[in-house]
Amino acid sequence: MNIKKIFTTFALTSIVGTTFVTPFQTLSPEAAEANTNTIAVEPTASFVDTPIGANLISQNLTSVDNKFKDYQISESGVITEPDPGKTPALTNDSGWLRTNINSNTAISASNPFSFSTRDLGKSAQNYTYIATTVQTEPGKLYQFKYDTKLYNLGAFATSPQDSLIGMNARVATYGSNVTYKSNSYSLAGTSAETLTSKDEIIEFRATSDKTVISAEMSYMNLSTNGGYHFAGLSNYSVKEIDEAANQEAREAVTNLFMDNEVLGAINSNTNQSAIDVAKDLVDAVISDSVRAELQQQLDEAQKQLDARHAENAVKDLMDDQGIILPETSQASIDNAKSLIDSLPDSTQKNELQDKLNDIQAQLDTINAEQQAENNRQTAATDAVKELFTNNDTASDSIKDTTDQAAIDAAKNLVDAVTDPAVKAELELDIAAAQTLLDAKNEAIQAENERQTVATDAVKELFTNNDTASDSIKDTTDQAAIDAAKNLVDAITDPAVKAELELDIAAAQTLLDAKNEAIQAENERQIAATDAVKELFTNNDTASDSIKDTTDQEAIDAAQKLIDAVTDTAGKNNLQKDLDRAQVLLNERLSTVGTITPADFLIGGDKYVTGTFTGSVAKISLLVNDKEYTGGAVKTDGTFTFYTNDKNIKKTDTVFAVAYDKYGKELERTKVAFVLVTAGKITPATYNLASDKNITGTYTEDVARITVTVGDKVYKGGTVADGTFTFYAFDKIKNATDAVTIHAYDSVGRLLDTKTLNVITSVPVITKGSITVNDMLVPGDKNITGTYTDNVHYVIVTVDGVNYKGGTFVDGEFKFYAFDKITSANSTVTMQAFDKAGKVLDTKTVKLIEPVKASEGKIQINTFTLGTDKNITGTYTGDVKSVQVTIGETTYKGGTFTDGEFKFYAFDKIKSINDNVNIQALDAKGNVLDTKVIEVIGK
Repeated sequence: MNIKKIFTTFALTSIVGTTFVTPFQTLSPEAAEANTNTIAVEPTASFVDTPIGANLISQNLTSVDNKFKDYQISESGVITEPDPGKTPALTNDSGWLRTNINSNTAISASNPFSFSTRDLGKSAQNYTYIATTVQTEPGKLYQFKYDTKLYNLGAFATSPQDSLIGMNARVATYGSNVTYKSNSYSLAGTSAETLTSKDEIIEFRATSDKTVISAEMSYMNLSTNGGYHFAGLSNYSVKEIDEAANQEAREAVTNLFMDNEVLGAINSNTNQSAIDVAKDLVDAVISDSVRAELQQQLDEAQKQLDARHAENAVKDLMDDQGIILPETSQASIDNAKSLIDSLPDSTQKNELQDKLNDIQAQLDTINAEQQAENNRQTAATDAVKELFTNNDTASDSIKDTTDQAAIDAAKNLVDAVTDPAVKAELELDIAAAQTLLDAKNEAIQAENERQTVATDAVKELFTNNDTASDSIKDTTDQAAIDAAKNLVDAITDPAVKAELELDIAAAQTLLDAKNEAIQAENERQIAATDAVKELFTNNDTASDSIKDTTDQEAIDAAQKLIDAVTDTAGKNNLQKDLDRAQVLLNERLSTVGTITPADFLIGGDKYVTGTFTGSVAKISLLVNDKEYTGGAVKTDGTFTFYTNDKNIKKTDTVFAVAYDKYGKELERTKVAFVLVTAGKITPATYNLASDKNITGTYTEDVARITVTVGDKVYKGGTVADGTFTFYAFDKIKNATDAVTIHAYDSVGRLLDTKTLNVITSVPVITKGSITVNDMLVPGDKNITGTYTDNVHYVIVTVDGVNYKGGTFVDGEFKFYAFDKITSANSTVTMQAFDKAGKVLDTKTVKLIEPVKASEGKIQINTFTLGTDKNITGTYTGDVKSVQVTIGETTYKGGTFTDGEFKFYAFDKIKSINDNVNIQALDAKGNVLDTKVIEVIGK
C-alpha cells in the first residue's frame, strides 16, 4: 500500500456502472455520497463534547457563472487572500466544474473541497487550490474539523509506480500566509484501496480577525489508462473551542491530589467515583495535548488508588500480630490477590504478596485440621443414618436390618468425634435408635395378638363362620362389619392385613347388594311420584288441572317410571293420577274455535272488530309479518282490537288470529278492507299559443276527468301513472274562457275540482330530468338523487299522499322523507317540475329493506358407531346445510325437512376416538352454529 500518510476521509461519491461518456459524468451530483456538502452537520464521531458557537466556515455553496460565491479555486498557486472573483472560467460538466487550463481536473459543483482527475495523459505534479475566509477573534482557540476520502476508480494506473494523488488541509493567517497547521494525505495511483478518515482536527489560536481555510489537491505521474482519482473533504466546520471546559477538567484532576500537587500523593478521601467524574471531564476536552496531559495525571491517581485498595484488602485478613482472622475465607484472600496482581511491579507489591502468602499458609493449616475432624464426623454420621429408614434420623423409624450390633458399631464411631456439639447430637440419634429397636421387639408380640382377634371377628360375619360361603349371616349389619374392620385396621403385617381386608370387602359387597335392592325400589317410587306431580298445576295432583307445559311426551315418560315400580299398592295409586292427567290433556287437545272479523274501513275505523265461537280465549292481529297482541275477548262472543296506532294501509295484509287458553292457534281469518276513495289533481298552465293538451298530475284514486269550457262539459282524456292529458285545442279559443277540470274515482265519485290557468304568451320551453337513488327503509332519512336543466322542485307521493319540497344544489337534490315513508312496502313516486309548475319528469322511488342477518341453531343426537348410518338432529332459523369435519377432512351436505336433518356418515366416522365437529350454514355458506358430535360404541 503506497500511502504516505493515512488520516480520515470523506464519502465523496458512490459510483454505479463502468461506462464513461464524458470525463466527469461518472460522478453526477445525484450519485455523490457527500457532494450535498453537509457542512452544516455537526460532527458525531469520537467527541464527548463539541466546540461552542456557530459553524464559521461558509455554508453558502451557491455559484454565479459556475464560480462559488464564497470559495476561490486556483491552479496557479497557494491562495493567501481568497477572492472568489479570481476563480478562472469554469465549465459545468454533469455536476463537475473544470477549467480550460486542465480539462482532466474538476471540482464538484456541490462541494468546493471535492476534487477529481482522470488519466488521459502522463503528467508531472500538478496542483489545484481551493480556499475560503473565516472570521476569527485574535487570541481565541478554534477547531477546524473535517472528514477525508481518497480513492481511485476504473483502470488503475500500473505504471509509473510513483503515481500519486495527494491532498493537504491547511489553516493559515490571512494575507501573510503563515500556516498554523496542515495535514497531508496521499494515495498511490495504482491502489485499489479507499482511504477514509473521520473527525480530522486542526486546532489553532487566531492572531487576526481573518483566517484562511484551504485544501490543496495534487496529482503526479499518472498514466493514460483512463482511470479516475478522487480526493476531498466533507462535513467540515470551524468552531470556537470552549477553554472553560479545559479548566474544569484540570481542577477536577488536581483535586484528587494532596495540596493539589499532581506529582504527589492522592488525598485520603480520593475514591473511584471522584476519579470517574474527572475522567468524564478529561474525555470531553477538545485539545489533544491538554487531554493527553490530564490523562497522564489521572492514570497516576488511579495507580495510587489501586495500591491503597490492595493494601487495605490485605490488612482486613489478619490482626496486628499477623494472625489470620476467624472470618477470613479463601474468597477474601483471592480478592486481595486480584487487587495485588493488578498493581505494577514494585517493592510495595512484593511486600503485600509476601503477607498474603503467609495468610494463605495459615488458612491451609486450619483447613487440614478441620478436614480430619470432618472425616470422623462424616463416618460417624453415615453410620448413625444407616440405622434409620431412608437414612433419615428424623424418620422416627429404623431399618429392618438394624439390630443391636449395628447400633453398637455406630456408637464406637461417635465416641471418636472431638467436636462436643456434633458428638452430643449424634449420641441423641443413637439413643433414639436404641429406643426404636426396643419398641420394635415389643410390637412384634402385640401384632400377633391383634391378628388373632381380627381373624375371629371377620369369620363371625359369614354363614357358618366360613369366609368362602359367599353369604353373610342375617345378623350381619354395617355396625358388625365396621367393628371387624377396625380390628383389621390395627394389624401392621401388610400380608395378613390385605387378606383380611379382602374378606371385609366381600362382606361389605354382600351387604351393599342387599341394601341397594331396597334403595332402588324407593328411588323408583320417588321418581315416578315426582314425574306424576310435575304434570299437575302447582305439582298438586288434587288440583285437577294440568300445567300448560304438560304434553303427551311428558305423560308417556311418567308412565314408563310407573311401570318400573314393583310395590303394587303404590303403583296403583300413581296409575290413577296419571290416568286423570291423560283425560285432562285429551280435553285440552280437543279445543276448537272460529274467528270472524268485520270489514275494516281504512282511514275511518280505529278498531278491528268481530265475533268468535268455541274455545277462543285470546286473539292477536297479524299485520303483514308483525304480530300484535292485546285484543279484548268478550263473554258475549265478540272481540275488539285497537288499530289506530298500527297505521294500516290498503296495501297491508291483515289477519285476526284466535288462540285457546293454552296458546294453541284455533283459526286465523283475513280482515277485509273497505276503502274511502280520495285524490287530487294539479293541472299545468295552458298556453293558447303553444299547447294542444291540458296536462297535469293526480294522486290516489283519481280514475277519470272531465273538462268544462264555459257551460259545455267534455269527457275523455288519458289518466295513467300519476299524470293526465286532455286534448283541448278545439275547445279552448280565448284566454278569457272559463275552464274547470273535475276528477272522479272509478265509480264516478267527484274527488277534486280545479280551474285551469289559460295564458296566451309565447311559452318558455323548459326541460329536465331526475335520477333517484334507492332508499333504505328504515335507515335513510332523505330521498336523494341528481337533476338536470330546469328542475325547480319535486312532489313526492307516498301511498297517495303528496308532499312538495326538496333542496336542489349543483345538480344534486335531497328530500326529507323520514317521517313520511315508514315501510319498505309503501308505493312512492317523485315528479319533477319547473318554476311554472310544468311536469318535467316522473320516477318511481325504489325502497329496500336492510339485509337481515341470518340466524339459526342445530341440536345433535349421539352417533352410535356401527349402528347409525346418519348423523341426525334438529335445526331452527336460516340453517340450509351443514359441513362435518372428521379429523382434518371436511364434508358438506345433509337433508333438511320440517326442522329435522340427517347427514350420511356411515363411511366417514371410523372410530369412537374420531374428533367430529359439525357447523350449520345459511344459504350463503355463513357459519351460524357449531357443535361437537358425541361418538359412542354400540
